[in-house]
Amino acid sequence: MDQLDTVFRIFGFALCVMAMLPLALWTAQSWLALKYNRAQFRGSQELLRQQILAANQAPVAETPVGAEASLSNSSRDVANDSALADVAAAKPGLNVEVQADGSWQGFRKFRVSKLVKETSTCTSVYLSPVDGLPIASFRAGQHLPLRFQIPGRSKRVIRCYSLSDGPGKLQYRISVKAMPADQDGHEPGLVSNFINSQLRQGDIVESKSPSGSFYVDLEDSRPAILLAGGIGITPIFSMLDSIQRNSPDRPTVVFYGVRNKSEHAFGDELKRIAEANDNIHLVNCYSNPLAGDVQGADYHVKGFVSIDLIKRLMPKPDCQFYLCGPPSFMKSLGNGLKEWGVPDSQVHSEAFGPASIASSPTAASIPAAAGAVEVVFDQTGKTVAWAPEHESLLALAEANGVEIDFGCRAGSCGTCSTVLAAGEVEYPENLQVACEPGQCLPCVARPAGSIKLGA
Repeated sequence: MDQLDTVFRIFGFALCVMAMLPLALWTAQSWLALKYNRAQFRGSQELLRQQILAANQAPVAETPVGAEASLSNSSRDVANDSALADVAAAKPGLNVEVQADGSWQGFRKFRVSKLVKETSTCTSVYLSPVDGLPIASFRAGQHLPLRFQIPGRSKRVIRCYSLSDGPGKLQYRISVKAMPADQDGHEPGLVSNFINSQLRQGDIVESKSPSGSFYVDLEDSRPAILLAGGIGITPIFSMLDSIQRNSPDRPTVVFYGVRNKSEHAFGDELKRIAEANDNIHLVNCYSNPLAGDVQGADYHVKGFVSIDLIKRLMPKPDCQFYLCGPPSFMKSLGNGLKEWGVPDSQVHSEAFGPASIASSPTAASIPAAAGAVEVVFDQTGKTVAWAPEHESLLALAEANGVEIDFGCRAGSCGTCSTVLAAGEVEYPENLQVACEPGQCLPCVARPAGSIKLGA
């Protein structure tokens, strides 16, 4: 019996050894593999460290201006490469620093996200920030100073265009009419025609933060009378959109004058807002309606926006008036409001070109200089004689090859603000301008004597 028990024990031990043998072999193989992989990992880690050190010590070749950067992945789409490059170029710290409220200094890159034809000659441009960060809010009526690269032009061109939508959106909108040559010999609008004929979705333009002193006062509860002529509807529409969102109970009347339906921008949007708000009224005036234009549907009054029309519809002038339009429109309504007894403090305007209707003469108005007047452009080293036929110091600069950035040519945007190093300037009698001390606005200024400009 003892012998049988011993046999069974030996047999059981043998079975256990046979069962454990594969496990032992697997354990040994795993340990050897782990040791080998650890050595491989350490070798790769050291190689990577050496590559990083070598890359940091190697000189970086500068990419020529305008050259395309090549990518190791040749299958990547060129358009996507450009988009990525634009995003990299627009990141805060590489281009401009964007604050938490979306504001920024200098020019920031925006992409044309959408183009909409409002009329045959007017295009709305929707602008989204390339960096994807928030955009600054603005006061309804203000404009954007924009910088464009026009084909065939070595220098980028700056223009100011009113924001044509209310604040609080995720993108900006401007609406630009292609300006033709006029009977006074002025050439077609360079940028306005570029926008309407050549600008494409996906193109990049640059913009400063919204600015301007023409905006609606949302704290005032008096009726708002919004007067627009032609493309002057752009800031007026922005004001209307802001009023309906923030002051829906405020009585508001929009007088909008165009020749006919072919020039009638934002027609459906204006109608929608008026129909949705009991306190908002729309009066469309067509001076030369087409055969298919329907009175009562497309327009309400055949004729111009006039002071007589306003007086017929408004019982008294205790209102806030906001005007934007071409020179004839501004002059007619400005004079009419003044004769009606509307105080200057209740009239707010923005014009195309030097057509301001501000009726208070600027305190710094200076008599025109007599005799020879020299204008020194300090930075370019040019000294030229002032000639009365020049409309402004900007015109004098352009005639002599001195480049000064400008936007509005009306003294309202401040883009042309230039150091006035010596001397004094004068402005048109009824034009109110605002610029920093020691600066002037060459687009509307004339020398009051010999002067020196930092241009």
